[in-house]
Amino acid sequence: SCGEETDISGGMAENYRPIDISVKMKVAEYQKREVTKSVETPLPGDMGNAENTISNVTVFQFDGEGNDTDPLVVLRYVDTGFNNLQLGLMQPKSDPNKKQFIYFIANAGEQLQDFTGTYGDLKQKLISANDAGISDGIIVMTTSLVTMVKATQDISVKFSRRMAKINVTCFIAAGVKFTPSRLQLRNVPKSFPVVSSSTLVPTASADNFQNYLSVTDNILSGYTWYMPENRRGTGSANDPKNKTASTAPAGQSDYCTYVELSGLYQENGTSKLVSYRVYLGGDNTK
Repeated sequence: SCGEETDISGGMAENYRPIDISVKMKVAEYQKREVTKSVETPLPGDMGNAENTISNVTVFQFDGEGNDTDPLVVLRYVDTGFNNLQLGLMQPKSDPNKKQFIYFIANAGEQLQDFTGTYGDLKQKLISANDAGISDGIIVMTTSLVTMVKATQDISVKFSRRMAKINVTCFIAAGVKFTPSRLQLRNVPKSFPVVSSSTLVPTASADNFQNYLSVTDNILSGYTWYMPENRRGTGSANDPKNKTASTAPAGQSDYCTYVELSGLYQENGTSKLVSYRVYLGGDNTK
């Protein structure tokens, strides 16, 4: 099915001709996997093959090569026929070889159906995530390309997931008397921009973050969460154990995502409640 169509001049038929393009789609593997301990089997919370599910695709054609001022030519929404997708795009009549910027969003549902404006306007749009880190129960993915719109020029795209995958496992060393009671992912963004940004995202406000529901059963079995990207900058830690709120980027300690493990620790005949925090990031130190 196709959605809204708009034109940069108000006279689409006068400036463009419709062209059906064959599109092949696939989903990339998770990239930049930073691990402190490998996970050999899927953990509770892992979506398995559902990570690769494409339920719907919103396609934006902009007149240009990906600049903020590029105006929208046409918007398409597709929710069926992905194995043999024929996508209706628009070819400039004045210059059939003029390249166009095509932006794809998978699994955003119909929340962007009313979009009009430029590519820069699209970059300002946010998609909400629920407390499982998944929008509408499925993982949002994006991809883009610059191409000419020609009937003889089929295109292939590879989607990247917009949710980071967090695998957490823990074990108790011999001789340590610790009983875990709660495992939680904290300071998780409530939304993420439609287009990935290199700036601080989301803005530093408590209203933009949430804590995921705690795991209280079978904690030592581990857990998998999916979360929007949380860009806070680069901290000053030089090894994982020193990655704390005090080594976070300046002014960002209250907004850095971390895993918190709480429980009862026994030592020398006394018991006390303790919490351990593991701060996440683009690598294992900063």
